[in-house]
Amino acid sequence: MQDIQEDRTAGGYWADPQGRLIPDNLVKPVDKLRDQTVRMLIAAAKGLHDAISEFKKMAFGDVAEFVRIAAAEHGVQMGGLKGNITLNSYDGKYRVQRAFSAVLVYNEQAQIAKNIIDECLREWSSNSPAEIQALVADAFRVDAKGEMSVNKIYELRKIEIEDSRWQKAMKILIDSVQVDHTRSYLRLYERTNEGEYVPITLDLASVRVGEVQEVTGQ
Repeated sequence: MQDIQEDRTAGGYWADPQGRLIPDNLVKPVDKLRDQTVRMLIAAAKGLHDAISEFKKMAFGDVAEFVRIAAAEHGVQMGGLKGNITLNSYDGKYRVQRAFSAVLVYNEQAQIAKNIIDECLREWSSNSPAEIQALVADAFRVDAKGEMSVNKIYELRKIEIEDSRWQKAMKILIDSVQVDHTRSYLRLYERTNEGEYVPITLDLASVRVGEVQEVTGQ
């Protein structure tokens, strides 16, 4: 937090976005107050980020240790040491879920499939519905990381076309799927009086802090 508060000035000068050093007496009070407000919030947010990171590490460790102990005591694997698992408090009021999901990507074979599909569309020309052409174009559009959407290509595979080339392209798409990495999730819930499990969110955008009051000058 100290670094965040002190890195804005150097020997009585303030560095602006272009790296120019502005004398302290030339910086407006409102600019100083804005800077202070931003830095205080960022410092607090970084503290929360570190705390959440430590909590996540602790929580996954505690769940894994419970699974190990329970497996040793009962001779069973409760979802496996790295599997999905749901734990409830004794009274059922609280629930903890640990989940793992594989992140899938398509390898270079997907481009081969696209070439076959493009060939089909060119041959069908006006006979190919515009909806299919748009779906194909959207399915193979890459994101900022240069990756294609697994879900969009899955939708493409659901189109039933008898052409053997199309079927071959779909088979290639299936073979081109590979696991890129695995994501881990920890979900926490509290049961309401109505019996519904409501997430205990750690997402800043989802946390309710009451109605925001507008501050106005008098």
